[in-house]
Amino acid sequence: MAKLQKFEEIRYQYLIESVNDIQLTDLELVMEGFELGKFQRETKKLISEIGINLYSLGTFGVSVTALYPVIQNLMETGNFSVPPTVQNVVLLTVCALTVLVRENKDKAKKLIDFAFNKGVTQQDLDKVVNQITTTKGLFAEVAKSFGKVITTFSEMLAYTALLVPFTMVLSSLITQGTVSSDLMRQSLPAISVSLGAVGFKLLISRIMHKLEVLIKGTDKFRNAENIKPLLVNDEFKSPELKPKKIQIQNDIQV
Repeated sequence: MAKLQKFEEIRYQYLIESVNDIQLTDLELVMEGFELGKFQRETKKLISEIGINLYSLGTFGVSVTALYPVIQNLMETGNFSVPPTVQNVVLLTVCALTVLVRENKDKAKKLIDFAFNKGVTQQDLDKVVNQITTTKGLFAEVAKSFGKVITTFSEMLAYTALLVPFTMVLSSLITQGTVSSDLMRQSLPAISVSLGAVGFKLLISRIMHKLEVLIKGTDKFRNAENIKPLLVNDEFKSPELKPKKIQIQNDIQV
């Protein structure tokens, strides 16, 4: 157990340092792999059509883009008044963020009125607000392992280096069915109750593992020298580290 603990300490410390070194080109590589260009183009088109500049998009544009796949997951499996098209995913996400980061009231009203005229309902908007709130809660739990305290939505959006890979991981887990979409519609406290202490810890561990895999795909990890601390020390090779297939849903199956 001591060996396992030492391995985890070194592994996560190395992951923290790697996230801190991530460059915009690394994030662009990650987003390109998830085909987020279509969302970026639609965001520019939306803002141009309405004729407003939003603080959240101007300051946290990359982070906002990273949220779109998670909201698309929600819309594809939820009961919404509008279909889960790229246009509607962008529109609802941006509307929800204007509420959560407290955008200028006049700009927020103009955007939300535009959305309502396109068939979006208040219930649709509430669902996306709740989903982003749950996403922030999960992100805050993961960010603790990186020495960050996340309390506001602006703080979440500001930590772009971690938020981008985090949302890609979360979206992929939902798409694969490893994390059920029904579970993600709940609040963070409700998720903790549904999974129990062990199940919730397992969920966070699975996200951390996937983050490690994804981050190693960035330019930083293409040089073998950068990953030697995780490979060359036989002391860290333990049967306890063998992967287990686990489904994280409302019921935990091991």
